[in-house]
Amino acid sequence: MGNSDFATTSRRRPMPPATIESIDATGSAAVRHIASLAIQCTQVGRPEVAEGLMAVAAAIGNAVQDVVDGIAETASSPLPH
Repeated sequence: MGNSDFATTSRRRPMPPATIESIDATGSAAVRHIASLAIQCTQVGRPEVAEGLMAVAAAIGNAVQDVVDGIAETASSPLPH
């Protein structure tokens, strides 16, 4: 059973706002840390590594946003009968 099956057959409880904020804050901290490493790589003459790190940071940022959006969407949808 995939995640989408589980989401449509299980009872949903709203996730506390503090949990959503925690997920968002943790993801943002990870993105900032990776971006900082990318800057350091640029400063030591490794722009190709910096470019790769920035791609990773962008992917993490997008994934975290998808999770937060998914939680919000699930919380606002009606429970299945």
